[in-house]
Amino acid sequence: MKYIINFLFILFIIFKCSILNSKEIYDLRIPNNFQIKLENSENRRFIVNHIKAALSTPDKGHPDLIKQKYKKWFKGNLIVRDGKQIKNYKIKLRLMGDYKDHIDLESSRASLKISLLEDTLNGVKTFRLYLPNTRDDTNEVFINLLLKFVGFPTLFTKIVEVNFLDQKYRAIFQEEGSKEFLERNFFYEVPIIKTGEYHFGLNEISLKREKLIHSYILNNSGLLKKDNSTKVINEAIYLAHSKNFKNLIYQNVFFEKILTYLGGTDPHGLLKHNRRYIFLPLNRIFIPLYYDGNINYMNVSNNKCQKTKHQKTLSTFKKEYESLSKKKISDIEICIFNEIFDEYSKKYQNEENFFSNLPIENNEISPNDEIIFLRKIFNSYLKNEKNDYIKSFEELDKYYFEDKNSYKKCYFSTTEKTFKFCKNISLEQYKKISYKRPKIDKLGKIYSTNINIGQIDSNNIIKILLKTDLANNQIFLTEPLTYYINLNDLENSKEIVFKNINSRLVFFGDANNIELDILSNFDIEDIKIDFNRTNGQLLTGCVTFYNSELININLNFKNLFCEDSVNFLYSKGIIKNIKILNSLSDALDADFSKLTIENIIVENSKNDCSDFSFGNYSITNGYFQNCGDKALSFGEMSSGKIENIKIINSYDGVVSKDESIVEVSTVIAKNIKNYCFAAYNKKPEFKGGTLNVNSFECDGLNYNDLISKLYINE
Repeated sequence: MKYIINFLFILFIIFKCSILNSKEIYDLRIPNNFQIKLENSENRRFIVNHIKAALSTPDKGHPDLIKQKYKKWFKGNLIVRDGKQIKNYKIKLRLMGDYKDHIDLESSRASLKISLLEDTLNGVKTFRLYLPNTRDDTNEVFINLLLKFVGFPTLFTKIVEVNFLDQKYRAIFQEEGSKEFLERNFFYEVPIIKTGEYHFGLNEISLKREKLIHSYILNNSGLLKKDNSTKVINEAIYLAHSKNFKNLIYQNVFFEKILTYLGGTDPHGLLKHNRRYIFLPLNRIFIPLYYDGNINYMNVSNNKCQKTKHQKTLSTFKKEYESLSKKKISDIEICIFNEIFDEYSKKYQNEENFFSNLPIENNEISPNDEIIFLRKIFNSYLKNEKNDYIKSFEELDKYYFEDKNSYKKCYFSTTEKTFKFCKNISLEQYKKISYKRPKIDKLGKIYSTNINIGQIDSNNIIKILLKTDLANNQIFLTEPLTYYINLNDLENSKEIVFKNINSRLVFFGDANNIELDILSNFDIEDIKIDFNRTNGQLLTGCVTFYNSELININLNFKNLFCEDSVNFLYSKGIIKNIKILNSLSDALDADFSKLTIENIIVENSKNDCSDFSFGNYSITNGYFQNCGDKALSFGEMSSGKIENIKIINSYDGVVSKDESIVEVSTVIAKNIKNYCFAAYNKKPEFKGGTLNVNSFECDGLNYNDLISKLYINE
């Protein structure tokens, strides 16, 4: 058994190394057939709602709009085959789509949005089932797969068979942009923003009213649960309203060229209300995310079809496309792939990835004229501030934004070009109104809307330290901002001291044979444990190594006060020695990284001593003492190989969860309060963990759940 496990572990390491260089961490396994059943009481209600939605005439906007009131949720069950198993999921579903082409009245078919209530469908929590005519059928599958092959993250899309209300029909399955989607595409949970489509709900009079600026809203609402999420979302919106915006979109010229080529004149996917962006706060860049392009191939001609030099890649694409679309790839689609992938391979494939982009500093951000004007009239309002609220202000458009850690609702007069009244609102009120499709208010014949502009000034401040700032051996972080240091600029050992509890430090670039001592002057025991888990850039670490290559470096951390003392993100290499003392929460956290640690010492961590996810990790020697939770935790499809470990006084010893595979040898563990070794499933989008233990001393209990594997080789 021991040799089998070791062989499987080696295979897994090889597999993980390969997928960390691919487009996605893992492939989705989405069934080909979906059976949907509503609860008995819901069947008739859904059919009545379906008919009313199809026959109703909106009192505002386009006559073929589906009224929002018919997009109510209904409870039911989703039944699918997963391998040899039949699985039954509790769900809620509703009609979706803006226009009535999403409703087939005669057959009771409709485009649906479905959300699983207690589980995930192999990693997907919420998805859509489009009627094929609403998305140009298999063209939607083709464009998403093509963009994936040329380096853009895309929503998983395939053709499925649906059985619903005694009707069997084809539909386009498409996942929602979500935390799970981001993680599968090598992103931690960051904002996905889109423009708020207020124009769908306004009548002709209201549409003529000038809108100063577009409203942006959040696509992945689960992010709002994170501390300080509004700050990073508002920064994304602020940058989207800047003159810099186009230059901050990763490979936007290539992206727009593809959609223009395949989408005909005035490409639908490039309309403002169809643009989606993944925002990377540490780089301050946007990754375009395709949505609703109405791809029609009108600009493509078979006559100029070129042969490909990338036959192997074409074969892979063809096989995947035919599997997802349930049809043979056409000659014109082969031509399109050859042409676009050839351009990608010549101009873009060898470019540095988007994590390498340095962020622009605050003084480089140039807000657009509308933001400058709104800032001006808000400052003017603050100076005068004489108006009392009157009900007629409800006819006016409302602008929502963050200003100096407070949240504002201001009523804007298009005739007077000023704010008539502004008031403070709570964070919860701001979240509720600002990250959904803009709410439409009606007063008499006037329709007004609620527009989220994020912020009118930059709140998150960063500072990139220059070589001249790094001349001294001791560096003090004194301001409440995020400092960036290029590791290539460090020529000798440094001591870096946190003097401000709101400071954060990000290292980028590469390091070879240097030593860093990083500490604070704060007494950890005096800091309240109910701190924010993330700052305004969603940083969890006081110190973050970001997209760095590390060779034989020595690291020492002491008295750090964040969710993680140090976080390695998208980094790789060899750490010769790392020592972390007195952490307020987790000591070491590593995500999406590949690290070899030769020697590690962690003492006095109030939560995990070490936490590894989405990557490959090995430890040759380790000492862990006084860990408030786990000494070593591996999760989210990590692989780990750890040797010569001593654990003293920890809640748990070594844990493997959520499809991680970990091999441990030569472990001495004493005074373990809960489990010496444990393997289990924690997150519903993953399966269980695997833990193989050789040569150990530990008197405590061990644990594995029914879908995890724990091998103890005494």
